[in-house]
Amino acid sequence: MKTQDTAFSGQKQASDRLEPMTSRRVSVRPPKLRHHKPTGQGDVYTVATYRRAIARAIEAAFPPPEPLAQQPGERKAKWQKRLTKKQREELKAWHKQFHWHPHQLRHNAGTFLRKEFGLETARIIILGHRSAAITEVYAELDHQKALAAIVRVG
Repeated sequence: MKTQDTAFSGQKQASDRLEPMTSRRVSVRPPKLRHHKPTGQGDVYTVATYRRAIARAIEAAFPPPEPLAQQPGERKAKWQKRLTKKQREELKAWHKQFHWHPHQLRHNAGTFLRKEFGLETARIIILGHRSAAITEVYAELDHQKALAAIVRVG
């Protein structure tokens, strides 16, 4: 069996992140959950764990401004209630500026390959769609080529 590098193990990353929270926990599990067998952490990143890891890294690298941030010990509902309408709009603008989704990488790669090498290359190499029609929807059109054609034709 092939051993995995633990430096990028989903299980190790999850345990490193959860250990400080577990050590600070003071609550007791309800009796009905005491004998529940935990499912455990996965050995590799899935699409969802990869997305969450990116979101957590962005939150750590680019925290929101102090008045908009969730305070230590403040629950999400109380935090949302504390923010004024203007602050919620500012937080939404901050989120739009700093956050991104890993699926955007695939979209950008498809758009780049379509621009540089054509639709078929984008479809076959990166996107893997069976139909070029799906790739046309996914990889953005090259507006620069269209403008160059209009200028050339007149």
